[in-house]
Amino acid sequence: MPAYQSEGTVAVALASVAGQTAAPVKVVVVDDGSSDGTADAARAAMPGATVITQANAGPSAARNRALEEVDTPWVAFLDADDRWHREKLADQLEAAGRHPHAVVVASDWVRDELAFPPKPAQVTETVFDAADLLVLNRFQTSTALCRTEVVRALGGFRSELDGVEDWDMWWRLSE
Repeated sequence: MPAYQSEGTVAVALASVAGQTAAPVKVVVVDDGSSDGTADAARAAMPGATVITQANAGPSAARNRALEEVDTPWVAFLDADDRWHREKLADQLEAAGRHPHAVVVASDWVRDELAFPPKPAQVTETVFDAADLLVLNRFQTSTALCRTEVVRALGGFRSELDGVEDWDMWWRLSE
């Protein structure tokens, strides 16, 4: 979780992680040079999380720093001002099992700050390739579950990109 000036939002984001029906193995928060109480708020919200502080270098560098701490086959990303549906990880890991060659499993997202809409009885699955991703950024970073080894092999997120670093990652993963 990259977190910058997120003292007011990081606890809600971490609560959504703690509330997962499939508990994450490890949670890493990278305070990216905040001048507020982001790191302390993260530690208070989730005492078992690894909280790292670094000089401000942007969300890509923060995600890449967190990636150094991960030793699981899959890594999920969550921005400090977002939150996950409680079944996000369980559903995505199940989908990854149905698609053993997948390198990214992502889902829809909503802007409703109060409640998630009911989960549909039938979830539509769409397989995207590189051509599909060149046309449009199909998903948001906080919805993605990625194969750790592939993200690492690609060198992580490109810090020199600002605002499209996620789209670039999805395209490179699709290749």
